[in-house]
Amino acid sequence: MFAYSNGGLGPRDTICAIFDNNTDVARQMKLKICNNSTNPTCQVDEGVFSQYAGPVRMDDCPTITAIMLTADGSMAINARRSFCN
Repeated sequence: MFAYSNGGLGPRDTICAIFDNNTDVARQMKLKICNNSTNPTCQVDEGVFSQYAGPVRMDDCPTITAIMLTADGSMAINARRSFCN
């Protein structure tokens, strides 16, 4: 997963994320980014991808979740990153 910011931290910082597939086959992938609030707004890119999921974008100290499944449906990657101090 790669995440890029516009250079700041906090409510006005925008994060853009992509989730790369470095395997030799297409995989079921999900990339979700949600802002930091009690009732979060989320943007999701989900499906079977041979190259990458995303991009997804969000501001307000977002949290990103990236999931990749193997061919048998088990979880190969389950990552979560927060972008707020």
